[in-house]
Order: sequence, then C-alpha cells, then structure tokens
Amino acid sequence: MAENILETDRLALREMTDGDFPALCRMLQDGEVMYAYEHAFSDQEAWDWLRRQQERYRTDGFGLWAVVEKCSGEMVGQCGLTWQELGDGTRVPEVGYLLEKAAWHKGYAAEAARACRDYAMDRLGFEEVYSIIRDNNLASQKVARRNGMRERGSFVKHYYGMDMPHIVFSVRREERPRLETRDLTAGEADQAAQILREGGLVGIPTETVYGLGANGLDPDAVARIFEAKGRPQDNPLILHIPSADHLERYCQEIPDSAYALAEACWPGPLTMILRRKPIVPDVVTAGLDTVGMRCPSHPVCHAILEAADVPVAAPSGNTSGRPSPTTAAHMWEDMDGKIDAIVDGGPCTVGVESTIIDLTCTPPRLLRPGGITLEQLQAVLGTVEVDPAVTRLMGAGEKPKAPGMKYRHYAPKAPVTVVAGEPAQSAAYIRAHAQPEDGIICFDEFASRFGAHYVEKLGPTADKGEQARHIFDALRAFDHTPVKAIWAQCPDPSGLGLAIANRLNKAAGFHIVRV
Repeated sequence: MAENILETDRLALREMTDGDFPALCRMLQDGEVMYAYEHAFSDQEAWDWLRRQQERYRTDGFGLWAVVEKCSGEMVGQCGLTWQELGDGTRVPEVGYLLEKAAWHKGYAAEAARACRDYAMDRLGFEEVYSIIRDNNLASQKVARRNGMRERGSFVKHYYGMDMPHIVFSVRREERPRLETRDLTAGEADQAAQILREGGLVGIPTETVYGLGANGLDPDAVARIFEAKGRPQDNPLILHIPSADHLERYCQEIPDSAYALAEACWPGPLTMILRRKPIVPDVVTAGLDTVGMRCPSHPVCHAILEAADVPVAAPSGNTSGRPSPTTAAHMWEDMDGKIDAIVDGGPCTVGVESTIIDLTCTPPRLLRPGGITLEQLQAVLGTVEVDPAVTRLMGAGEKPKAPGMKYRHYAPKAPVTVVAGEPAQSAAYIRAHAQPEDGIICFDEFASRFGAHYVEKLGPTADKGEQARHIFDALRAFDHTPVKAIWAQCPDPSGLGLAIANRLNKAAGFHIVRV
C-alpha cells in the first residue's frame, strides 16, 4: 500500500495502485458520478485513467490521488493536482476531485480539495491554484468557492465530439481564506440564528455542554459539522427544538411516552430517539430511520432556536474524540477558524451531555446516560433497559443509534486508566501505581495524598452534580501539562454517577481497574 501524501482529520490521500481499480471503477463507471464527462467509462477507459495518474506521479511528482476514509479504510474518491491547459493554452496547476456517490454530502470533497490547495502552495510553491469546472457541475463549483476560489473566466473544451463550456476558478496565495470566527454575546441570539439559517456553523451554549450547531434541514451545512469536528460519518446527530410542539414537524409515530417524558424532563438534558419524517436528511441520522430530538433549557440556546425557526443539528463542540466543551473558551480552543461564530453563554450547569433514551423499542432503552438519571426515566416509563454500549465498547460491525456510543470519546492526549471501587481503596491503588510524571483525577478529599503529581479535583465524593460539572474540565486540563498518563477515580453508578462513569470509561477506552 502506498504511503500517505496528505492527511486531514477524516481523510488520507495517497497514490493510486492497481489494487484500487475496483474502487476506481465504482466512480468512473457510475453515470451519475460521471455526468460532467457525459458518459460512464469502460474498463479500458478506467485502466487508461489509472495509468495516466501513475505516469503523472512519475513525471510531475503529483496527480489525482486516492481519497481514503480513515474510519473505514476504504477508498471513496480521488483528489489531487494535475497540469491542465486554459483556453489560451496556458498551463496551470489544477485541484481536481471526484467522489463515489456514497461519499457525497459529507464535506469530503471540500476537505480534500482544501488540503490539496495548501499542499500546492505550501509544499510545491505555487502562487495560484485552479479548478476548471463544467458550467453545469454546480456541486463542484460550490466546492471551489468553499476552497476560496473565484471565477476568472470561461472557455469551451472539445471532448468526445462535444463542446463543453467550462468555468475557470482560482485562488491566489494572498487570497487563501481563513475563516474568521465571530465572538457573539448572549444578547446576540438573532445574529446567531441568521448565521444558522444561511448555512453557517455556530458554537451554542446549552445546559449540558457547548454544541456545534447547523441548520438540521440543510445537508450541506450539516456536512460542515463533520468536517469541522473530524467526526465519523456513521455517528448520528441530535436535532434541537424550542418545544415539544415541534416534534410533529420532524417525527412520526410519536408514542405517548414521548409526551410524558417531555412533560417531566423538557426543557432539559434529555434526548428522545423517535421515528423520523422524510424531511430530516440522511446525513443527520447516519442513514437510520430514527432521529434524536432534544429541547434544551439554556435560555440563550432557547432564544437562538426560537429565532432560527429551524431544527438545529448539534453535537458537542469539540474536535471529535476530545473532551466536550463546557465553556466558550473550550470552544475557541477547538473551533477557532473552523466555524462562523461562537456564542458565549457562560459555563454549562450540567456538564455532561444529555441522556439519550430510545422510544422506538419496547421496553425503552437507555443508549447514553446523562443529565437525566436512569432513576428519573424509570419514574416516568417504568422498565428501562440499559444498552450494553453504556458499559463496554461497541464492536466493529455494530452501528450506533445515538451519538457517543461507538467511538473512543472525551479523551485527552495522555492515556487514561479508570480505577473503580470504594473511594479510599481506589485512591490507595492509584497512589501505589502512579508514576511521578502521571496526572491524577480524584475526589476532593483525596487530593492531598498525591504530593507532587499534577492533580485535578473531580469534586467531593458525595456531590455528583459537582463531579459532572468538572469531569471535562479535568480531562482537558491535562492537555496543557507534560503528564504521560492519567489515573482517575470513578463514582459509583447510581444517579448521575452512571453518566460520569460512562464518560471516564470512554475517555479511557474502557481501560478500567476494579478494586
């Protein structure tokens, strides 16, 4: 397998080999993918295409490269640099891209094209980079514009006996964009709502954690969430609404239990999995026929939702895999320059994400513990099953029904080991096994036992609300220290303890010691 030439958060680009021919044919022999070429390729044309790229690698040092999806390891497209001629014969470096249908509407083309643009300028020294696009290829034109390119002119190419008008796009080094993230106050909900309606991304405060919001009915806007976070595409998102009255706009076959839970827990940190209506795009649900719905209680978030009058798709606003943000400062740390605005609504009061309950099965199933406890759910619903993914890693072939179920989450840079058990015993175990350069997350009562270690207090043993508010702060804090490993005490699983333990265990990749 060829070595990677470029990597982004979600993609790797490498030279194509003969082993990529079947994946290449999925694109080149799909008439819908190849509509700008006016025909699907034959096997011989596909081989000629591959050989042409391989010759470019040898003679030019670049060509169209394989685009590989990191989370699956599959080739999903091609993107790279080639020499092309303008209408007057001028030879220019072009960023080209072509993806199979299964990879559309995920932001992959823009992500790969931007990386190639930067490679052309920063590694190869080009002052201007082009994309030459059919006049009817609106999707590729949109990618070019997102890449900072401007229209410079047009000309007609003669291809397969046809005249094909093309538009010339380019971006010069001094024009290369860097998104300026706006700093909005709690009183600027209308401006945040306008950005959302126009397809932008906004960091939004909620009572649980800060979310990264987009118009949940706009597939292109939602795709930018995955791009900004580097989030796997099979991880579904939650739609946020201002009241239970909005459920019928986006959901069908709504059970009475949904309204009973809304009456008891909304607005608040609870997400309900319900059957979706066709109006909800596949990119929101990862192709599932269900969607998560939530009505947050944070007043700033509520004002934004009311003003936007669209459902807001919003996962936690961190880079995928990192600890969730509970302050605007955390959002700036991960998302500055990647999104349009961040609204500062103060520190989050709950501190862990919403509870997720699946109401499409009997009995209802807890998919993710959070700010609403299992005991509170049982008080309304009676029997509630707990999904096995709450206490273990999902297998490679399992498909998550809700955010946070499948992948390692909430993780700082250093590896985490969770020590579960009676607090005094877990503290003693950590003290006996931690190396001098290790960091410690512990209950307040035991902080003095760890001497010169870097220590982050979780909160008093008996105050799980305080622990929930501090867990992500504690995990993030170690990224600014030289610690090589982190040891963490863990609360018992009653009440909010189930959610706190779940977040710690996922940060540790379920590397748990029980004492």
